[in-house]
Amino acid sequence: MAMKNRISLLVFAVMAMFALSVQAASKEWLHIHVDDKNKEEKVRVNIPLSLMETMLPMIEDEAIKDGNIELNDRNVKISELKKMWKSFKDEGDAEFLSVEKKGENVRVFTSGNFLMVQSYKTTEGNVNIKIPLAAVDAMLSGSGNELNLAAGVKALKDSGVRELITVEADNSKVLVWIDDRNIAK
Repeated sequence: MAMKNRISLLVFAVMAMFALSVQAASKEWLHIHVDDKNKEEKVRVNIPLSLMETMLPMIEDEAIKDGNIELNDRNVKISELKKMWKSFKDEGDAEFLSVEKKGENVRVFTSGNFLMVQSYKTTEGNVNIKIPLAAVDAMLSGSGNELNLAAGVKALKDSGVRELITVEADNSKVLVWIDDRNIAK
C-alpha cells in the first residue's frame, strides 16, 4: 500500500510540474528593447505581464496607489478624458489628427479595434504605436480621478496584440512587444 501511495504521489508530482511548466511557457511577456548605436548600448527588459498585474497594485507613491495613477494635481480630469474618449470611439475608424510638413508626417487615428499613432520624419526616423481600444477603456475604468493601470495591463494581455511600439531612427531602435517567450528575440 505504501508503494502504491508513493507511485501515486510521484505521478501527481510529475503531472503538477508538467502543468506548471506548460503554464509558465504560455505566459505573456512584455519586451522592451532599445539599441543605441551612438552610445554602443543595448537595453533589454523582459517582464511577465502577470508580474506587472501583480506588482502594480503594490506600488505606493504620491501619484500611484493600488495600480492606479491619480491625476488630481496634473490639471487633467479623468471625467473629461472619459467623455472625450467616448466621443473618439463613437466615431469609429477615423483620422483625428494629421500634420504634414516638409520632412515630417504625423497621424493619430483609429483603425478597427486600435488607436494608432504614426510619425514619419525623413531625418530622424519613424514611430509606430498601436494600442488596443480595450486597453484604453480599461485604463479609464478607474474611480474618481484615477487611471487604472492594472486593468490596462490586463486588457493589453487579453487583447492578443503583439507589436505595440516601434521607433526606428538612423542610429537607434526601440521595440515594445508582447509574446509568450521569456527571452529576447
